[in-house]
Amino acid sequence: MHAANFNENPTLNGQSNGTPDEEDNKSNITEADLTIGVDGIKMFGYMSRKPTRESQNKKASSRVWKRFYVILKDTDLIFFRDEKEAKQKLKPIQVITAVGSQVTVASDYHKKKNVLRIALASGAEYLVQSDTADEMTLWIQNVRGSAVDPNAPVEEEIKNSLAASSPIRPLSVNFPVEGSPAQDATPSKKEKKRGPSLFGKKKKSKGETPTKQES
Repeated sequence: MHAANFNENPTLNGQSNGTPDEEDNKSNITEADLTIGVDGIKMFGYMSRKPTRESQNKKASSRVWKRFYVILKDTDLIFFRDEKEAKQKLKPIQVITAVGSQVTVASDYHKKKNVLRIALASGAEYLVQSDTADEMTLWIQNVRGSAVDPNAPVEEEIKNSLAASSPIRPLSVNFPVEGSPAQDATPSKKEKKRGPSLFGKKKKSKGETPTKQES
């Protein structure tokens, strides 16, 4: 599904793109029940949303809370006007992708309870309010699970991170073999106890004069 910009769709300002005939035909559309685990549906329900940023360096022009019926399907968050339109599978108000997004509890926002923050890869950002704390936790978990595209190729950095997390192998220690240069360079215990050589220099006693050797 196409990820639309929050301000691209005029229906977000309360306007409708449908003709009178299209509006009348809505009542003739059969409603289908929504089931988690069917057709890629992970979660659904009413939520209130407030845009805070249109891009990384631009604040949202309209920062107003509005209530939507939201379906998390595969990696997309799909926004409908209400539950009836969602079940009738009418054209949604907006579809945004959760791939590359970051979802956290908006702990710095104190005007409402159960508010989470969704920061999209495009730089857009929203505050979203759930009806209960339990629902907020479930939305955070499921949107985070949808932030990674299952069809995306595995990048080299992911391979490296997996390799780095593999069990650490024990270090191998090479002990010197008898007769090797390292072994020969180490003095033995016998050599340490042997003391000075018999041919070493002899201390001179007092009064003793050195003797000359015959040539």
